[in-house]
Amino acid sequence: MRQKRKQATPTQSVSMIGPGFSGLNTELSAMEGVQNGTWATVLQNAVYDDKSRISLRKGYTVETTTPITGAATVKVLHEYLNASGVVTLIAMTAGYEIWESTDDGATWADITGSLVTAHSDWQFVNYFGDVFATGTGHKVWKYDGTGTFTEVATSPVTRGVILAAFGRLWAAVDADSTIFYSALLDGSDWTGTASGSIDTANVWTQGYDEVRCLRAFGSTLVVFGREHIVMYVDGAGSVLGIDPTQMYVVDTIEGTGIEHRDSAVNIGEGDLWFVSAVGVQSLSRVVADKANPLVAVSKNQRSKVTDLLANESGEVNSVKAIYSPEFHMVLFSFTGDNEYLMYDTQLQDQDGAYRASIWTGMSDRPTMTVRRNGDIFFGLTGGEVGKYSNYRDDAGSANTVYELVFATPWIDAGQHNLLKMVKGFYGHFYGRETLTATARWAFDFRPLEFSETFTNDYLSSGAEFGVGEFGEDEFATGHRLRRQYTAGMGEGQFFKLWLTVASTDVDAVVAIQEVGAMVKYGRFV
Repeated sequence: MRQKRKQATPTQSVSMIGPGFSGLNTELSAMEGVQNGTWATVLQNAVYDDKSRISLRKGYTVETTTPITGAATVKVLHEYLNASGVVTLIAMTAGYEIWESTDDGATWADITGSLVTAHSDWQFVNYFGDVFATGTGHKVWKYDGTGTFTEVATSPVTRGVILAAFGRLWAAVDADSTIFYSALLDGSDWTGTASGSIDTANVWTQGYDEVRCLRAFGSTLVVFGREHIVMYVDGAGSVLGIDPTQMYVVDTIEGTGIEHRDSAVNIGEGDLWFVSAVGVQSLSRVVADKANPLVAVSKNQRSKVTDLLANESGEVNSVKAIYSPEFHMVLFSFTGDNEYLMYDTQLQDQDGAYRASIWTGMSDRPTMTVRRNGDIFFGLTGGEVGKYSNYRDDAGSANTVYELVFATPWIDAGQHNLLKMVKGFYGHFYGRETLTATARWAFDFRPLEFSETFTNDYLSSGAEFGVGEFGEDEFATGHRLRRQYTAGMGEGQFFKLWLTVASTDVDAVVAIQEVGAMVKYGRFV
């Protein structure tokens, strides 16, 4: 009898559509990663586009033609709207000087005046056409758009915490637990009959704390300590928003507080985020879950945020935060590691967490701000400012290349107990221009063992049907899906793919639509 030939095992496609859809997760165990392929175990220099695909972040273009002189690193960047409705930029530098630009950062004038300080972590607020500022161990200083900053003689010596809200200025006193407030509509009067103070020493429920940050949250005055969050409201329902003589404590939350003053940021959807000792937290979520404040926005990146905070050993209040509704993201700067932590605000899971990515190579931009027109501006180390735009850092000059990095969890390809022989990897990319990338992979929790570099060229297809629709050639200079195949090798029970896309030739958006592998299943393991 003729022996029946054994049929070869067919090669099968293992596809991940929407890779990294759930964002960076540094908390996955080995088996959790296998079960959920939508996570990214590494995600660098990424944002999410309107289709929720991981995309390359933008870089910056320098807007300054005549840089600030001296110790010029921009440590604080603030947009000032003066009484005439003119918008200017205010910068505090590492040389402890204050500068102003009336031409969107192109040129700068020194407006420090008689201020002498040893701190550059000052806080600036706009208030009825003027800008007020204060730093640790200093009184409040004022600038009205002309001349230089001048000291407000009646103001208290602060701990560098100031707030403009409810028709007044509020400031936390240095080495004390007292909050002073100015007269109504007068930021220069801190001793008149309409001014006053609040002693928070009696409201801390777990011993002594210090006022680290003040924020307005709707009609609530929020006082952040390191281990407490105290909320004040006006019980009389004053038309002034809050009447300090009618204020009372409506809620106190223990066990969490703020680590860095400027890490608190109001989110457009009626929320306030801040960096606490346990990570990035949402005030609305903390209020709802007071019994468990450890459920944080950053619960899927908790160990990463812990490491970032541990390396913030330099200047106090170095972590800063901005919210950009135009780019639907929140950015936190961590200067100790020269990284930014980005959260996409388009989607939220049921536990209140958001998708995240790490931006690397940020040593040249220690601060940032969002302007009224929606632009994101960075304060740079060279006494300049840069606008979030293009796909190279310092575009037009240094043209520094950075990389979109994505790594899958460990994948079992749907067959947990079978050996997988990887014959190749493929990816679908959305975008334009040439893509230069590297695929690396490994097996069974070992370090990355194999790699392949490839270039995927963009070919323009011309106008659709040869006709320009509405005066423009549709698809002629637009984006398209490209497929890239890379031969593979190796075998194991689990495999992991690491993909790096450089911004070398990218002049427009590039996103990863899909990744997958061609595998053969072998014996039981």
